[in-house]
Amino acid sequence: MSHSSDTESESEDDSVLSLGTAGVVGFGTGTPERSQQTVSVVGDPRGGVIDAIMTLSSLDLSLLRESESSHESIQRASQVILDHLDVIIGGNTFPDTDTSTLLVTFTEIVNHQFMQLLFEYRRIFRSLAATNLASRGTASSVVVCWVDLIIAKLAEAILLLSGGLEYPDFAAGGLNQRRESNGIRAASQLPGSVTPYGSHTAYLEPFSESWADIIPLIASTLASPAAIRLALYLVFGVYVMGPQLKVISPWSSESCKPCQLMSHLGTRIDMMADSHDHWQSNHSQQEKVCFAMAVVLFSAADLAKNEHNDDSLEPFLPRTLSSVSRLIQIIIPLSDSNSAFELISPVTELDHPQAILVHWGATMAWSWSTWAGWEGRIHNTHSTIHLTATWLFHLHTSGPDSSREKLWRPHLRQALLLDVSAAAKSINTVLQQFVTFLSLKDSTSFLGPGCPLLDVLMKLLWSAVQLAEPEKSTDQSLRLDLCTSLLSLFILLGNASIEIHAEVKDTIIETMTLMEPETISMALEKCKNDMPFHFALKLDGCIKDFTSRLSEHLANGSVSQSILSESRMHLHLLTVIWYSGIKGCLHRQTVTNFLAPLVDWSLCQNIHYSAHREFLASLLTSLAFLESTRAGASVADVSKLWDDDALWRLVLASRKPDLSKASALAHYVSETANLETCDRLCFAEAWDFLRDVLLLILTNHFLGEEELLALTVSPSICRALSVLLANIDAGTGDLFRFT
Repeated sequence: MSHSSDTESESEDDSVLSLGTAGVVGFGTGTPERSQQTVSVVGDPRGGVIDAIMTLSSLDLSLLRESESSHESIQRASQVILDHLDVIIGGNTFPDTDTSTLLVTFTEIVNHQFMQLLFEYRRIFRSLAATNLASRGTASSVVVCWVDLIIAKLAEAILLLSGGLEYPDFAAGGLNQRRESNGIRAASQLPGSVTPYGSHTAYLEPFSESWADIIPLIASTLASPAAIRLALYLVFGVYVMGPQLKVISPWSSESCKPCQLMSHLGTRIDMMADSHDHWQSNHSQQEKVCFAMAVVLFSAADLAKNEHNDDSLEPFLPRTLSSVSRLIQIIIPLSDSNSAFELISPVTELDHPQAILVHWGATMAWSWSTWAGWEGRIHNTHSTIHLTATWLFHLHTSGPDSSREKLWRPHLRQALLLDVSAAAKSINTVLQQFVTFLSLKDSTSFLGPGCPLLDVLMKLLWSAVQLAEPEKSTDQSLRLDLCTSLLSLFILLGNASIEIHAEVKDTIIETMTLMEPETISMALEKCKNDMPFHFALKLDGCIKDFTSRLSEHLANGSVSQSILSESRMHLHLLTVIWYSGIKGCLHRQTVTNFLAPLVDWSLCQNIHYSAHREFLASLLTSLAFLESTRAGASVADVSKLWDDDALWRLVLASRKPDLSKASALAHYVSETANLETCDRLCFAEAWDFLRDVLLLILTNHFLGEEELLALTVSPSICRALSVLLANIDAGTGDLFRFT
C-alpha cells in the first residue's frame, strides 16, 4: 500500500474544505489563515504549551457557538501547539532547549485528558464550519477545522518519535505540504455524525464524535486504511508514548478501559495476521509500523488490565496470541532453520517497526509472562527468543555512552520483576540456546570483544543474578534449570580468551553462590547424568588444561594477573561443588595437581600485595570447604600436599585487619584447628588476630560498604574463636590473652 493512497476512499477535488496549510484553522464563520512559517516560541517551550493547554481547558465550550470573543485566544493557543509539533517534525529544537525537554512537553499534548478536550473542540468547530457553509449555500462533503490540523501534525510527530526522531522509509523524502495534506485528509475521516441539511450534507447537532470513538475505529472494516492508521498512531501516542515519557496513567479516565482497547486491538491484530501470508517477505514498512504499534498497544493494555483488575473482557483466544506471534516474526523475521545461532543473534541495526517493538512499552516482559504458559501450544513462540536477544542488546541505546550501564540495569530489573517466574523461564530458555550454540566447535570465537552475542550473554547472566535468590521465586525447578544452564556454560567456555570470558565466569559463579546447596547439588547431578554432554569429563579436562598452563607460568616465574584471576575462578568453582556436597564430579589426581602448586606458590609470596591477599583468601576458603567435606567419597582421597601450620602463619604474617583475609582464615581455622597440625603458638596468634578483628567490628570500625561485609563475616569469626577455645590444652590457654 503506497503512501499516496492514504485516503483511498476520498476524492481529491475541491470538496474538501481548507486542505492546504492556509485556512485550516477555521473558526466557524471565519477561516483565519495560519502562517506559512513556523512561529518561534520565546522562552520555555514547555511553559508555552502548558499555557496553551490551560487556555483551551479554561474556556466554556457551551458559549463557543453563541460568541466568537474567545476565538482569537483559541487561535493563539492552537498556534503554539502547532509550532511545537512543527519543531518536532522538523527535527529542530528551541533555543536553549534539549531534546528531553521537548519530549516532556510532547507528553502534555498526548495526555488522554487533553485529547478528550481536543475532540470536544473538534465536534463544536466542525459543526460551526458546516453550518456556516450550509447557510452560504456551499456544498462540501468533508469539513475540517483547526483541530484536524493539530491531529494530523500530532500523528506525524508520533510516527517520527516512535522511530527515534527518524522518518520511516515510506514517509521520508516527501514534500512537507503533501504529507500535511494527506494527514488532514485522514483526520477528516475520523468519527463524526452526518445528517442531511436541506440539499447539502453537513455536520449538525447532535454529534457523537469524541476521543472515545477513536478506539472502535481501530477494528473497523468500513473506515479507510488511512483513518485506521491515523487512529492507531494517536492511540499509540496516548497509551504508550505518553505514559513511558512521563509516568502517568492514561487509564484513570472512564473514556476507555484496558479491556475495551484490547477487544478492538485483538480484532485488528487477527485481521492483520489473516490478511497476510506469514512467510511473505514483501510487507511494506508502513504495514509493519502498524503491526508493531498494534502489538505494543495490545501488550500495554493487557498489562494495564491486570494492574487495574479490569476483568470486563473474556480471556482472549489462543488465536489472537498466535496472531501476535506471527506479527512479531514479520517485524523481526527468522529463516526456516531457526538455528540456535540465529535465535540468539540480535538484530543490531533496527528499522522503524523494529525500533517501535523494542523500545516502546513493556512488550518484552509481557511476552515472557504471556508465553510462559503456552510453550509448545502457540506456533512461532521461538520468535520470543530472538526478540529477547534483540531487546537485551538494544537496552543500552536509550542514552549516551557514559550512562548506558546505569540506564539498562534498572530497566531490565523492572522487566524481570514484573513476573519473576516467567522471566526466569524465558531467560533460561535463551541461555539454553547459548549452551546449544557453544557446544559447536569453535563457537567461542563469536564471543570476542564488542561482539553482540557477548553483550547479550552478559545481560542474560546479570538477569540470572537477579533471579537466583530463593526469595525472588518459590519455584525451585526454575532455579534448578537456571543453575544447570550456568554450569554447562562455565564448562563450555573453557580456558580460552580469559580476558574476555573472566567477567562471564565470575557472574556465573556469583549466581550459583546465591542458590541453595540442594539446588546446586541437583544441577550438578543433572549435568553429570547428561551422557551426551559428558560434564564430568569436560570439567576434568578444563581443570587439567589450566593446570598445565599454570605449571608453565610457575616454572617461568611469571604469574600474571590474568593467571591469578583464572586460578581464583577455578577455585571458586571447586568451592561451589564442595559446598553442594555432590560426589563423583571431581577426579582425585586432577584436583591434587591443581591445588598443590597453588599452595606452594602462595607460601612464597608477599602477603602485603593486595592481589596476593585476594588470591590467598580464595585459596583458603576453597581449602576450608575441601576439609569440611573430606568425609565424602569424591574428595576424601585428595592428596593433601600442604602444611596447615604454614598457611596459618602466612595469613598471620600481616597484622592488618583485612575482612576478606579474616573471613578466609576463620573458615580454614574452623575446619583444621581440631586436626592437631598447628603448633600452640600459632593457635594463640590466630586467636589474637581474629579477636582483634571482631572487636573492630563491634566498635563500628568498618564503615560504608565494609560495614555490611563485617556483619556478614562476624559469625564465621565467632565460630572460629569457639573452635580454638574447644581445642586448646592447659599450656596453650596461658598464651591466650583474654581482654
